Amino acid sequence: MEFQKLRVAFVLLLCTIGFGTTGYYIFENMKPFDAFYMTMITISTVGFHEVKPLTNIGRIITITIILSGVSISAYSIGKLLRLLIEGELRKEFWRKKLERTIQSLSNHFIICGFGRIGKLIC
Repeated sequence: MEFQKLRVAFVLLLCTIGFGTTGYYIFENMKPFDAFYMTMITISTVGFHEVKPLTNIGRIITITIILSGVSISAYSIGKLLRLLIEGELRKEFWRKKLERTIQSLSNHFIICGFGRIGKLIC
């Protein structure tokens, strides 16, 4: 479950990077690498100067990148640290391994209550 949330957060982060790069490329007439660079320095909150002066549309794109990118980045880093620190990563791998083992079983029965009557039935 935690992996799915983390995966969704990283996909959203990639979408934000794609949105910013495409927006700067189309509306600000930047070269693709310059547009990607602007998006990355905005998401990372490094604070370097802009590649070129922005129009109002470029500023709206920047504001959108800041709000979504910083939020998603913080959430992703928090989830990743939680997985590592709380041992959730190990539990998740163990659960996946157990599910694969269960899927590979065939012609098995699970018996609940293997007491006096359960022994007779088996």
